[in-house]
Amino acid sequence: MLLILLGLVSGVGADAAGLKAEGVVAIVGKTSLYRIEIVCRKGIERAYGNTGTNNGAVLVALINDAIECEVSSLNGVTVSPAEISEFSRYVDENTKAPEILEEIKKVFGIYRVSYERLYLRPRMINRKLHAFYSRSTEIHKKERALIERAYRLVHGGMPFAKAAEKLGLKASVIEVEDKEHAVADALQKYMPKPEVGMKDPLIAILETLPAGELHRYIIESDADYRVIRLAGKKDKTYLVEAIAAAKRPFDDWFREQAGKIKISIRDPELLAGIKKTYPELWWMKGLGN
Repeated sequence: MLLILLGLVSGVGADAAGLKAEGVVAIVGKTSLYRIEIVCRKGIERAYGNTGTNNGAVLVALINDAIECEVSSLNGVTVSPAEISEFSRYVDENTKAPEILEEIKKVFGIYRVSYERLYLRPRMINRKLHAFYSRSTEIHKKERALIERAYRLVHGGMPFAKAAEKLGLKASVIEVEDKEHAVADALQKYMPKPEVGMKDPLIAILETLPAGELHRYIIESDADYRVIRLAGKKDKTYLVEAIAAAKRPFDDWFREQAGKIKISIRDPELLAGIKKTYPELWWMKGLGN
């Protein structure tokens, strides 16, 4: 019976495939969450050794995934079948815990589409949404405009500290050492070999700069935009002047976007349990039931 139901929920038109409305336990935007998905998610949790997870906690996790998918959809971030297939191959070839992955696959049996939709797709959406957010010029246009003004000021000869103060930004002088960053022994087995010993990516830029020179481009990271100047170098340590414009935190933006999505929990017992156990849950205030 479990495998039959999994087959029914694997497609886009789950209701049309035969599931009755009573099978829907929650609706997040355009996404319906089915009771059988709670069973599947609990199976995944058991594969990871979490045997005591209750239905309410599992539904919260499913809703969190659904919110992320809905926010992604609102912003045009999608995952194609080809991308899922490629990611699936990557997981099969690179997993550090093949025995756990095998147990997770057993939860879905022959219904691979359900495995891809309920297990792989949320992980891909999470990565793609964070990447979209980090690189979006529209979301961070205010910060980008500020750092461009900062660049023009220091390029024109204004000291870093004065330029930063003028724009309400932060200036700093940092030391960057040219060395590999060690990774804890306990974590090394979880990382690709090239990443076990890693250099600061800033080193590659600093190696090209003469002392006293302003880097010609604005440096962008997931967290901020920076203008840098190499102040000097001693042995393997670079002294760097920097002005940074911090990007808006992802969680602030995400919750703003999530506020556009209607969330409804159809099961009264699950709803009561979630309200009791997670009274401070951030999306609970916008719950429409």
